[in-house]
Amino acid sequence: MYDGRIKIFSTVDGRLIKQYAPANKIQWLLDDNLGNIIIVNNGREMQQFDTENQSWKNLALLKYKTLYGIAFNSLNECILLTDEGIVKEGVNRKVYLPAYEFYNSEAGMRGAAGWETDEKMQFYMDSRDNLWVTTSHGEWGDDLFIFNTIANKFIKCEYPLTSPSLELNGHLYALYGSMFDYVVVQYTQIQNDSSTSFKGKLVYELSKDPGFNSKGKKLSDGWISKCIFNKTDSKLYLLTSNGLFKAKPDKELSLLKYWTKVETFYPTPKQLKGSFGYLDGKKYSTDPKDEYLTMDDDKVPGRVKKWKTSSKDDYEGFNFVIKMQFAANGKLVLLSGYSGVGLFDGKQFKLLR
Repeated sequence: MYDGRIKIFSTVDGRLIKQYAPANKIQWLLDDNLGNIIIVNNGREMQQFDTENQSWKNLALLKYKTLYGIAFNSLNECILLTDEGIVKEGVNRKVYLPAYEFYNSEAGMRGAAGWETDEKMQFYMDSRDNLWVTTSHGEWGDDLFIFNTIANKFIKCEYPLTSPSLELNGHLYALYGSMFDYVVVQYTQIQNDSSTSFKGKLVYELSKDPGFNSKGKKLSDGWISKCIFNKTDSKLYLLTSNGLFKAKPDKELSLLKYWTKVETFYPTPKQLKGSFGYLDGKKYSTDPKDEYLTMDDDKVPGRVKKWKTSSKDDYEGFNFVIKMQFAANGKLVLLSGYSGVGLFDGKQFKLLR
């Protein structure tokens, strides 16, 4: 999706197959549990793509002030994350908000707008139909809520940090990065009689991993971006400041040295420029060719920040990857924060425009 439109690329060769530009710009794009392509446009219309007739079918006109996210559970029920709370759409529209006891942030516990967030709301639907939601309040702390979308109730969590992004061997894992460190939290479900809860524990700290202190880099320069499972070869893939690594999930994973680096994974500086590069706050350019992003807050007319690009040994640009997944054919697809889509076939990285 780019500028409110949909572009469909082939994961075989990366060519553009088709693109759609509905009258109203698309704000959300996802698929439901039946594989249907679902969009929500800026007119608050939820639509489904009819592959047979190559047209859009209206599903609902949504009601919200702010839409933070959309998810579908195993029953294919549509759940919205809005300024009102967790909304289950349908004939009997219902809204759910966590009670005081489920808040952990100072903002929420003081009775402020704990449900709202300063940043994008992070969320994840696990295999048990639990929707994990993280809200951020800056120096007032964060809140992690777990809502079972079948029983329609919130679940307590001990040591809540942030929403998970990976489920493996009965546990859920969350990556959390701050200005001080990158850590991994493991969540385990606790069942006591009729009550269910989750317990989190810290299982990894980047600052204590000597594998990131290589090639003269400081530990503080290291980061972990994404970790996903590839069904094609049954391995985990980890995207880090040191590159892309892979490992079998049943092996020792506690340190980077136990993972195998994918040596063929590195883009050229030309590919990285703009889409997988990052802004250098100290360098400026007035060259029209460098107009990738105008910095209005600089208050300097016609001046743009220049892009710094990564090299084979510098993966800094990939810290901006917001989504990473494997296609059915085993090829890795990456989406950067600057509207760049990357395709990696195991041998070569290709940037799709």
